[in-house]
Amino acid sequence: MKYFISVLLIIFLCACSFNGNKRRQNSFVSNNIHILKLENKNIDLLSNFVDSISFLPLKEEDDFLFATINKLIIKENYIYLLDVWVTNSLLVFDNSGNFVRKIGNRGGGPEDYVRLWDFDVDSTGVQIYDRATKQILKYDVHGNFLQKKETPFRADGFKLLTSQKYLFSLAKEDNLYQVILTDSNFQVKSSFFPYTKNYLDNKMTDNVFQEVQDTIFYNKLINDSIYSFSKDGELIGGVLFDFGSNIPPIDIRNDYAKMTGERKRRHFMYFYDTPFRVNNHWVGKMFNGQNKATFLYNTDTDEYYIYDLVDMKINYTDIYMPLFSNKKYIVGWLNLDIYNSFNKKPVLDSAMINLLEEGGHLLCFYYLNY
Repeated sequence: MKYFISVLLIIFLCACSFNGNKRRQNSFVSNNIHILKLENKNIDLLSNFVDSISFLPLKEEDDFLFATINKLIIKENYIYLLDVWVTNSLLVFDNSGNFVRKIGNRGGGPEDYVRLWDFDVDSTGVQIYDRATKQILKYDVHGNFLQKKETPFRADGFKLLTSQKYLFSLAKEDNLYQVILTDSNFQVKSSFFPYTKNYLDNKMTDNVFQEVQDTIFYNKLINDSIYSFSKDGELIGGVLFDFGSNIPPIDIRNDYAKMTGERKRRHFMYFYDTPFRVNNHWVGKMFNGQNKATFLYNTDTDEYYIYDLVDMKINYTDIYMPLFSNKKYIVGWLNLDIYNSFNKKPVLDSAMINLLEEGGHLLCFYYLNY
């Protein structure tokens, strides 16, 4: 097992920097990677982490609905949520849950996108990535279209940085590296984490980048290491979660189709969305055997707990589907199906119950004990 982990570190921790036509190979210093072993289980870990919970109804409009939330960002009192798989839309709500606007339109026009895949928000406005056409579309803070610009690569995620730079997570295709740092014109400045030869790249992660308090976390299926970048694009560290005998073998982690078949009879443990650190806790979504689960790890005490999201065995107080965090709270969401799956249900007013019964959604704010 130690040998297996060492091989993974060698494969994934190499980085390249580009300087004009000169290419320089850099090694990511191994002492910046901390191996965290899951040894100290604490079933009360969540109760000491979350102070209170509140619910915000999202008031959708008939022409602007969504079915699921794949990504969520809260910035400057606005809530941005992305539904990739059903409506393929990016909707904006205010901090009272009122619908404000839709960003962009799907279609074949010069200002449209074909397949919206990711988005990010900064002080200048909103940017989205059209994976089908390999283009970034830019909008101002009011949602007005500004410009469209093609990227010379296909990505499966991106992050806006300072000085108009970008981090991109690349589709394997003809790309040699998983992550690149570019300037505003998408010229590559640094490359990180070379793709292995046998990696099939046949499963997409909703959030390959997660930002909390100006630290950007990166993870792509299936890798037990989570890497940290600064807002300037500097690779600053990482952690490797040691799941012991439950780590999927290398041939299975390279092929997600094989993973889903093997998962039915073998107890694998792995993250399926990028975990993030908020203060002294790691929070993430993972598979624990066949069950989806919420993962929690306290870096001060080295204690952890895994909450399987099994119908009628979870409570509303468990952090369900964590999507976004700042130093104050973690945000999840629920619909009627999720609400009905809770063993212990929240006390909601009649308006919220009616909203759920009509197909609506609530955001769940888990306020932290800090």
